[in-house]
Amino acid sequence: MATMLLTMVILTGYLALAQRRLRPDPDGASLGDRTFTIAHEGLRERSRHYDLLTRWSGVRSIEENRGYLFVFIDNCHAHIIPKRGFANDNDARLFADELRRRTADPSARQLPALAEPIGAA
Repeated sequence: MATMLLTMVILTGYLALAQRRLRPDPDGASLGDRTFTIAHEGLRERSRHYDLLTRWSGVRSIEENRGYLFVFIDNCHAHIIPKRGFANDNDARLFADELRRRTADPSARQLPALAEPIGAA
């Protein structure tokens, strides 16, 4: 009985520690403030620590619900863009429309790798 209790205490402590290590950092790669920009060569995501470019050819689909835009770059991986980050609903709609236009345009999908960014929508 004592061995079973000791094992449960050790296992519970280990699981609590492991869970803490797996929790995303509030200012890391998963959470924190981000800026999304529509650039000539793709969708650019910037945070305080990194700058990521998803080329238009890498966008699989664009979906949305009432609160978010989802720019899928794989079956289960997407850039999640909160609509509350836009000044108003119309700006969010224009951004989504421009994303859809860029991903549907075959010429936008074939841009050179080192194209310069253009203004954001």
